[in-house]
Amino acid sequence: MIKSKVLLCLSIFTLFLLSACSSTKSDFALTEDATETLNKSTNKKKKAEKKQFVLFKYGNIGDYISLDETSVFVPNAFGVLKQKKATVTIDPKLQEAGFGSPYLAAYYYLFWDAAARESLIKAIDDYYSDFENKRLKRDNGNSYKIYGKIPVRLRWGTLSNSTPNNGETEMNVGYKFKEKSPYFIITIYPTFNEHSNVTDAAEKESLMLTYYFTKAQLLDLKSMLDNEVISKTLIDFNSDDVVIETESDVYDEYEEAMVEDSADNQSEEVIEIAE
Repeated sequence: MIKSKVLLCLSIFTLFLLSACSSTKSDFALTEDATETLNKSTNKKKKAEKKQFVLFKYGNIGDYISLDETSVFVPNAFGVLKQKKATVTIDPKLQEAGFGSPYLAAYYYLFWDAAARESLIKAIDDYYSDFENKRLKRDNGNSYKIYGKIPVRLRWGTLSNSTPNNGETEMNVGYKFKEKSPYFIITIYPTFNEHSNVTDAAEKESLMLTYYFTKAQLLDLKSMLDNEVISKTLIDFNSDDVVIETESDVYDEYEEAMVEDSADNQSEEVIEIAE
């Protein structure tokens, strides 16, 4: 009888120990799983916070309106011209338009206001006229700036959607021969980087920039930067904030000059427009 009771007690004690060990192991596993889950959640949170910080500091996604694409030639590190994609771009906040394109290891935007675009279009027309009338001279040392200087605003960085660097300057417009071909060129000397006032990590100035255009590329750029096209795009984007720019085209000015030869015709045209 006593022996039976002893065995019963030992059995109960053994079951108790096994149950305790199992519970401890289960609790440990649950604790380990919970710790791992917490670590993963913390890591994801850190990654999300880091990504958000980078986009907030450098990103310009949504700042610009991208329009059609054309192309432009830029020199590589050895001075050899390479064709690059150029995207016509609008800054709706400043109501400026221009294009963005890769340049060596960076990406540059060139922006012009309405008056600067008019000056650029006039320079393009002057180049066309000189080209067609054989007035482009290979030995002209000042040909790169023969059509004058035009204000330009630069934005640049490592990627098209990461361009924190910026500066304002003037660009020279003219032409330059490469082998047998005279290209229309835009030349921009190194420009002070306003972003370097914000952080010491930013470069102090832009690269020396030279853009080469053929006649066909110029025709594309001219049509895409037409003030009527830009104004319409801005109206569609946000009609409440846009100021409609008056159309001012070199071709229209030429037509008006012809009309001035006849005062009667000019009066009739004014009346016709008024009606």
